Amino acid sequence: MLSDHLKWLIEPLGQVWQGYVYLMAGQPGSRKSGLSLQVALDLAQRGQKVLFILNEEPASRLLERALRMMSAWPADQVRRTLANLLVQEDLQTVDALPRFVAMNVLAAGGRFHGVSLIVLDSIQGQGLSANATAEWESVYEFFRLCQTARITVLAICHSTKRHDAAGPRSLQHNVDAILVLRQMIRCRLLFVVKNRGGPASLSNAVKLELDPISLMLREAPHAKLMTAVARTYLGAGMGMAEVQSSVGLCGLGSRGRVVAPGLPRKEIEQLIATISQIEGIGFDDLDFQIQCRLPGDRVYRGVLGLPLCLALMASFVQKSIPARQLQLGEIDLFRNVRDLPVALVNDLAAAIVAGELPTPLRLLVPPSAASQLPIGLGVEIVPVRNLDEAMFGTWPELR
Repeated sequence: MLSDHLKWLIEPLGQVWQGYVYLMAGQPGSRKSGLSLQVALDLAQRGQKVLFILNEEPASRLLERALRMMSAWPADQVRRTLANLLVQEDLQTVDALPRFVAMNVLAAGGRFHGVSLIVLDSIQGQGLSANATAEWESVYEFFRLCQTARITVLAICHSTKRHDAAGPRSLQHNVDAILVLRQMIRCRLLFVVKNRGGPASLSNAVKLELDPISLMLREAPHAKLMTAVARTYLGAGMGMAEVQSSVGLCGLGSRGRVVAPGLPRKEIEQLIATISQIEGIGFDDLDFQIQCRLPGDRVYRGVLGLPLCLALMASFVQKSIPARQLQLGEIDLFRNVRDLPVALVNDLAAAIVAGELPTPLRLLVPPSAASQLPIGLGVEIVPVRNLDEAMFGTWPELR
């Protein structure tokens, strides 16, 4: 049904079946409407007619998004594709769905007879409550009519904070497949949580990124989350230390785990909660594995907070921390980088002057320490007041 351009969507489903009802759930900004339009354009450019039933946005917004997605297409191809996109935007209530489909889609003389896909965007677009039993029965009757006529349905649905499809439990029993889109910083994760046509993938997600020009979703080049390494300096004869962290996906809707042998669990959990305050980083329902290679007495110190946080963030955004970068600082509950102990700043300054640290060297430290460290000598000093500045100082392209 779909072309190879969307193979990353076909593969987790096993196959896209004609006449199935697919439910796509996601929170605002997850690009669920955008993905539904990608599917529609893929079919429409190959001559199939697609009907959008819009309950949340006007047809002008849909057209604007479609033109941007097709901005690199030849003009004649754009015209042919748009001719196959049909829109209904004045349906008063979901109660009217069965009658509308019977008269306008299934009837031989209907306005939209011959469509192969209907996109309902969205089920809750008119404020449909989960307790509105009669209205939901109308939705299910709409599904059954389309299934009988072998018309595929892609229904857009809101999702809960735990990333379940919003609505009554009966909704899950009346669809053939459920897809969930989760928004992460600079990427989206696509889960298949129910699939009558193949295996579900509760624990394995397709990692997607947004094309900045067309705003189409595409498979991210690095689909596997990575282990990241952050280095720091402990002073007092202990020298360098290293933090290794990885962030992985746990099953959708299940609780994430923290594995941090030898480290204070409450301290680690507080740091993870602090990172989650940064806009665009959602650390809920993820698994964390953390290892610290500590010299000397191997005791965890607060100054490891900044490198530990950056290592977790690096794994999450899939960007490495430069090997020549050291980060020193304790993180408080408001994401601020606290001042370093005077003795540690003096030890660091002495090590720089003595040439004990390999150069070129980049140091992320709180502003109070930055003013006390020697300038030059192949060392770049980057003062950071909080985790946000540390993130953008390490990866300025994330701004």
